Amino acid sequence: MKLKDAAIKAFEPSDKVIKLSDGASLFMLVHPSGTKTWIYAYRFEGKQKKLTLGQYPNMSLKDARIARQEARILLDRGLDPGAEKQTKKHRPEQFTFSAIAEDWLAVYKVNRADKTIAIYRHVLDVHILPEIGDMNIKDIKRIQLVGLVKDNKLFEPSKDRARHERKIAISTALKMCYCLGMIFKHAINLGHIEYSVAAELSTVLPEPKYSNQNTVIKPEEVTALLQAIRMPGYANKSVWYFLNIMPYVFLRNTELRCATWDEFNLEAAEWYVPALRMKGKKQEQQNKPPHFVPLARQVVTLLRELKEGSNSDFLFPAAYHKNKCITDAAPLVALKRFEFSQTIHGFRTIASTYLHEQNFPTHIIEAQMAHKDRNEVRATYNKAEYKAERIAMMQAWADYLDMLRQNS
Repeated sequence: MKLKDAAIKAFEPSDKVIKLSDGASLFMLVHPSGTKTWIYAYRFEGKQKKLTLGQYPNMSLKDARIARQEARILLDRGLDPGAEKQTKKHRPEQFTFSAIAEDWLAVYKVNRADKTIAIYRHVLDVHILPEIGDMNIKDIKRIQLVGLVKDNKLFEPSKDRARHERKIAISTALKMCYCLGMIFKHAINLGHIEYSVAAELSTVLPEPKYSNQNTVIKPEEVTALLQAIRMPGYANKSVWYFLNIMPYVFLRNTELRCATWDEFNLEAAEWYVPALRMKGKKQEQQNKPPHFVPLARQVVTLLRELKEGSNSDFLFPAAYHKNKCITDAAPLVALKRFEFSQTIHGFRTIASTYLHEQNFPTHIIEAQMAHKDRNEVRATYNKAEYKAERIAMMQAWADYLDMLRQNS
């Protein structure tokens, strides 16, 4: 059984050393003195060995698991993690921020989406490495990192900087803070440094303001939006059908945009979205069943129209490439023509708001929206048991949208 932070904190030492296992060769030794030490056991060249990773709570449970993953990667490369830890102390080049950043990214990208990796690759290459990449990580001061992420020109309102540019700047700075924090943690796990000067770096940035300004909520606004997207001529066929199907199914952008015809059974009015296209880490998703989406009568009608004459595996092929789906920006460009401050994700907010107002059970709504259930007991309940309820809810939702759209 895996360890939990609460159990580790509460565990009291005894008059002898006690071993607490986290599984996968990671364990903790609790000494009579109260010292708690993380150990990773492994075999190298036929010999059983142990690697001391660090002491709790300086090295958290999460960090210990990351350190174990780093040791496994070394083993996969044919290297002895224990010997490497000792050798690195005598390799000055291993202390450069750039080298440690590349090592962190190699560990971080395991089981993560390519798009996510590309974002942090860009942040490193454009905003961080040109400034501090060649520096010894021990020589980097917090004031330098503060100056790196807190460029006043980016955050101060001005006539020359539009609001959306300022928002992008803050988002980029937050990503920089995340990268820096994780890289310095990685350096601690490798034994290069004793503490992180990047801890809680995001606190120096302006606090982001969250609002629902990108989602229309009022009934009259929803009516106007539904009527606008049903108008002909403002977009190509793929974008038009995407925007008209999305309100009915309220999935995430990629989940609908990259759909292929082999996922659908129009006769049964069913759609099964592959788990790997759903939100979540690849490792967690690969063993999950596909996400079930009941298709209301209105959606089946739209899909039959869309399929007529189609020569692509994708429902929404790009205008000049039938083997690629439309980009995530294409529907947004179309929406902006109507001057709505509406995002694609906003359709999910609309659905959640109105379905709750209509007293549909929360667990049915959450199951259909593919939200992770925090109630582990309920989460293990066979979601197929909700199938009839979800079919009824989705048809009722489609009928309600049609009623709103037909309002004058």
